[in-house]
Amino acid sequence: MPAFRRDDASRGRPAAAPRLTGALTLHFTREDRGTEPDDMWAYKSHWDDLAGGELDYCWLESAPAVSYHDMAAAVGRALGPQALAEVDLIVFAMTVADCRHSSMAGALLAGVADNDALVLGVSEQGVAAPFTALRIATGQLASGARRRALVVAAEQSTLPPCPVAGTRPGRDAAVALVLDAGPG
Repeated sequence: MPAFRRDDASRGRPAAAPRLTGALTLHFTREDRGTEPDDMWAYKSHWDDLAGGELDYCWLESAPAVSYHDMAAAVGRALGPQALAEVDLIVFAMTVADCRHSSMAGALLAGVADNDALVLGVSEQGVAAPFTALRIATGQLASGARRRALVVAAEQSTLPPCPVAGTRPGRDAAVALVLDAGPG
C-alpha cells in the first residue's frame, strides 16, 4: 500500500478541512544550543566542501547556532510524549540546510512519540517549505490516511554570509501545529 493517497479534492469531491487543535511557538537563544562549539567541525567541513575551500567561520563562532535538532527536542519537551503519542504523521519543515546536518529533526520527534508515525522532512524550498508541509499534512488527513498530524516549521538565524541581499531571519524560532482529521 502506498504511503500517499490522493485526497478527495483531487478526485472531484470536496475534502473536509482539517481542524487545528493546538499551536505552539518557541523562540531560541544561544543558551538553547545543544551542539558544543567543538562539535561544529562536521558542519564546517560540510560547508567547506560546498564552497570548494576553507571559509572564514567567525560568523559561526559568534552565532546562536541552534540546530533544527535542538528545536525539535524543545518542541518534543513542550508537547510531551502523551500528546505526541496521538500523532500519526510528523512533517518537519525547514528553509535551509541545518547547522547540525548529521541528524534528522523529524526522526527525533518520532522517537519521543514512540509510535509508528510517518515522518517526513521538507527542506531546501526556502520560505515555501512550511506551505508544502501543510499541504502534505492536510492531504493525508483529508484522505483518511492519517488521523492527527504535527507540522513543525523551524527557522535558523545561523546562516553563512550570502552575497545576495535578502531578508535573513532575526532569531531562531519554531512553530508547531497539531491538526486533526475532520471539520475544522
